[in-house]
Amino acid sequence: HITRVRFDDDSYTPLGTYRVPEEMVSANDVFRTSDGWWYVTSTPQRIVRARTLDDLDDGRFEDVYETLGLSGTPYYLAEFDGRVFVPQITQYSGVISFVHDEEGAISDVRTHFDFGPPNEQDEERRNYLPR
Repeated sequence: HITRVRFDDDSYTPLGTYRVPEEMVSANDVFRTSDGWWYVTSTPQRIVRARTLDDLDDGRFEDVYETLGLSGTPYYLAEFDGRVFVPQITQYSGVISFVHDEEGAISDVRTHFDFGPPNEQDEERRNYLPR
């Protein structure tokens, strides 16, 4: 679930609770763009968006993973200079960005960094880290 809250005067006020798709219970990020789209990323390899959190709760969302041309797991989102940036991790590493118009059409997807799939050193480092 996603719980939306307001923080005022050192206290939280719940504004609503919204379900996420069952296959996205391992969410990485919930992000609202400046023009009001809600994006949710999760492990493994999922990114969806909805116009409102109620739409997400009702199952009215769009899977944009293929539209963005991702190969790894989208981690978090950031927005600046009129673009939404998405780093991808695990199966593939890199950073892409995109824009969307007022109707939400995604366009101008750009690759900023492309590190590819994990290499031997990445796997050794992953196996070395405590779990």
